[in-house]
Amino acid sequence: MMLTDKQFYKAALDLSIPEMKEAKELFFAGKKAEAEKVFAAYVRSHIDYETYFSLPSVKSAFNESCFAEEKKKKIIERGDRICEGWFAPTGYAHQYVNLEMDWETNHTPNNYCEWVWVLSRHEQFTPLAQAYYVTKDEKYVRAFEKIIESWIDQVEFPIVDVANRHYSYSHTGWRTIETGIRMISPWPNTIHLFMREGFLSDALIVKIFKSIWEHAFHLRYFCSSHNWLIIELTGFLNIACFYPFYDKCAEWKRFVFDRFVSECDVQFWPEGFQYELTTGYHFGVLHDYLLCVDRARAYGIEIPEKMMNCIHRMYHGIIRILQPDRHLPDLNDGSGETMLGYLSQGLSYFPNDEIFRYFTTDGKEGKKPPYVSAVMPYIGHCAMRTGWEKDAIYGFFDSAHHGWGHQHEDKLSFNLSAYGKNLLLDGGNYDYDTSKMRSMLCSSLGHNTALVDTYGQCRSKGFSTAEEERRVRERIPSDLAWNFSEDYECAEGTYDFGYGNKEVDIRVDHHRKVIFFKKGLGGSQPFFVLLDTFTPKDEKEHLYEVHFQLGTEPTTETEHSITADHGDGVTLTLIGDAPMEVHTAEHEPRYMGWKKIRSAGTDHEHDPAPAPCFVKKGAVTHFVTVAYPAKDSSCPIASVACDRDAFTLSMTDGKSYTFDKNAPEFKTYSTPERLANGEDLDLI
Repeated sequence: MMLTDKQFYKAALDLSIPEMKEAKELFFAGKKAEAEKVFAAYVRSHIDYETYFSLPSVKSAFNESCFAEEKKKKIIERGDRICEGWFAPTGYAHQYVNLEMDWETNHTPNNYCEWVWVLSRHEQFTPLAQAYYVTKDEKYVRAFEKIIESWIDQVEFPIVDVANRHYSYSHTGWRTIETGIRMISPWPNTIHLFMREGFLSDALIVKIFKSIWEHAFHLRYFCSSHNWLIIELTGFLNIACFYPFYDKCAEWKRFVFDRFVSECDVQFWPEGFQYELTTGYHFGVLHDYLLCVDRARAYGIEIPEKMMNCIHRMYHGIIRILQPDRHLPDLNDGSGETMLGYLSQGLSYFPNDEIFRYFTTDGKEGKKPPYVSAVMPYIGHCAMRTGWEKDAIYGFFDSAHHGWGHQHEDKLSFNLSAYGKNLLLDGGNYDYDTSKMRSMLCSSLGHNTALVDTYGQCRSKGFSTAEEERRVRERIPSDLAWNFSEDYECAEGTYDFGYGNKEVDIRVDHHRKVIFFKKGLGGSQPFFVLLDTFTPKDEKEHLYEVHFQLGTEPTTETEHSITADHGDGVTLTLIGDAPMEVHTAEHEPRYMGWKKIRSAGTDHEHDPAPAPCFVKKGAVTHFVTVAYPAKDSSCPIASVACDRDAFTLSMTDGKSYTFDKNAPEFKTYSTPERLANGEDLDLI
């Protein structure tokens, strides 16, 4: 440990507390055991157990439902496996015989970097506490004592240089994100429960609280940014609230809330979406903001109004792009998060929000949002809908900024849901490893966008954190332009960062316009038209592929179309004006045609899934593709065609419809144009 006993008793504690002063005096009189006894006795008797176990997040882990037969059985099984030495961070299991821990060795077959980091998040602690809670068996306490003491002894606090805000460590257990996570629930849950029950020796209590002070020091002087920072601040606030006998607790609380308020401007676009532009991490940040609100309410801390306004915007931002199934699109490293639980929680914080009430009660109470289709004008997301019903038709167009940390090469991607089915989705998240599957899902091959000369987009090659942060700070809108009318909804954007990789630089611009035929055509059901134009800056010919990734549903194919059968009478037909190639379960020359299995543990846990590509070669080149979702009917569009100025849809009944791409009904307007005209973008 960095913190010596001498430093702990002299400088870490609030010596205005008589017992802390007595412990210090005993230690410096050479009576270490007596000092530990006084300190431990004070901590055991003065921690506010009642308030802690009334916190919503804690009550969700320790409550009467734990004693229900099936749940109790699972709790005991998990606790027993931990006592037997079985740990499975990131899904890979390894047994530490007799709980002889080795915190530095990576035991995964593919040397998955996250495994050792997640191991030091101590996800095992709360299950041990729950197992004791339902059984009163002290073996779970003994297991916790052995595990935490081995971690404190083996995983040394990093060497720090506070003046230059630099630290180095020999073990990755001290990344700041792990430091914060340990303090959010794993350590507090077990410490509070086991001390309340009279367990943990005096010496171990001192050792634990010395380590907790090191956690606080680490989070105070070396906190990072982005979603990591919010995790770190949440863990740091827990220390300041739960253990007020440290000398700096008041200053720590001020620091935490000052940073939370400042991050409302730093991390969030005007729409309320967190600037990594990843649905999963947006929810993570929202979750931690709410945890801190709960702590503030429970421990008598005034909550800044700006912080509550920011939380409110976080909810409303994601409602704008909500899918009919009440999930969010898998944007970047998203994971198909459902909104219902969060909106129910949101209603408890904002009980007068009738839109939250509408979703929480499945439309039985409250009010629908005042819009149907919606955009995030600064970010660049567009959601087109026929309504808020669960069987509504929904198209999502992504012309967004790149995001940060978890971004994919997905600009101009298009998602589609209809009739209660998700028909075209982003690839979403995958293990943070070096597998081909991870690479595919992060690349354009994991999204419904385009490829040039077999390569995907490469915004990451020129990515600048400073530039991305500047866009948020200065509220620079994306290039998304849109227009919604009674008959048509249109959105468009351009990708102009080139295609390739670190060695290959192909300078081609891709422009996509999505047109939603809300009332169908000639008696058809509603559908979407995608207009793609590729413009090479070298004026040479290139190979263009308009790419889609389907799921594992059965398909039928023709030269220019593919139909996926989603069951219950629901189909999706893609029809293009170019020859179509379908890639399924390919390893070479490109890894493509796969669909992930959620919570995949290795590179092999995914299914073959067709990836149709409409292919042309040329200089300036135009495509038209129809995405036609159908319910209990077949697609009435037989073929499509386009040139620079128009596109034609030919129907199975012999009729043809030609549309001018530049017709007034397809005209769109960008955010700067709308602001210049004095339009209220109505972001909440």
